[in-house]
Amino acid sequence: MEKKNVKEFLSQMFYINDAIKTKQEQLARLRDMQSSVRTSIYGEKTQSKSAYDRIADITAKIVDLENDCIMSISWFLDLKRKALEIIDLAEDPVQRTLLENRYINLKTWETIADDMHYSWDSVHRIHRKALSSLEAGD
Repeated sequence: MEKKNVKEFLSQMFYINDAIKTKQEQLARLRDMQSSVRTSIYGEKTQSKSAYDRIADITAKIVDLENDCIMSISWFLDLKRKALEIIDLAEDPVQRTLLENRYINLKTWETIADDMHYSWDSVHRIHRKALSSLEAGD
């Protein structure tokens, strides 16, 4: 796999993870809205059909978003598995550890440098070598 393609493939982990977090935040907001609507409806003396329809509509949206989250997480896990297969092609254990920390564990460069006891510059040098190694198929 070409260097640019390897890096692009691995980098998408960050974007997908962020997209899933956004969906989960939306889901939490919808659940809060559903809860507040229920509270206000059950507090009313007369409960109209439209009030129950609103709850049903919100519930349906929540279920749709939950299903979307489940599908996104499943897809994300499949991509992580593929990413691990690519990372495992790196023969150097330091390079593999760095790539796993960056693209599987989604750690920042600073955290990786700290955890691995390397300078920030060294981490980037190792990263470049790892990508070159994967590009060359070594």
